[in-house]
Amino acid sequence: MTAAGIDALSEGRFHLGLGASGPQVIEGWHGVPYTALSADEGDRRDLPEGLAREAPLTHDGSIFTLPLPPDQGTGLGKALKIIGRPVRSEIPIWLASLGEKNVALTAEIANGWIPMLFIPRR
Repeated sequence: MTAAGIDALSEGRFHLGLGASGPQVIEGWHGVPYTALSADEGDRRDLPEGLAREAPLTHDGSIFTLPLPPDQGTGLGKALKIIGRPVRSEIPIWLASLGEKNVALTAEIANGWIPMLFIPRR
């Protein structure tokens, strides 16, 4: 909802930048195993695109399931739809990715690449 709100406030000039960070931040700050963040292509592509739809968002991927199944949480989760509408039907998504496979996936599914720690000669 934040991305949709910023897109509306910026009159369609917003780009969403996403990155998995590193194991120290993910495990130390978020308390999630870093290995679980290697989302498959379906998770990376379907989740952001689903936010622009009018229908409630549901997803059953290898990493993310929305809404969270009752046995994995409080049982109060339900499929929700976004309230604020972005200006465009699709907000451009830029991914910060490292490693050959992740960069290749970024080239395939994202609108742009944030080359964090990239050394061109390598």
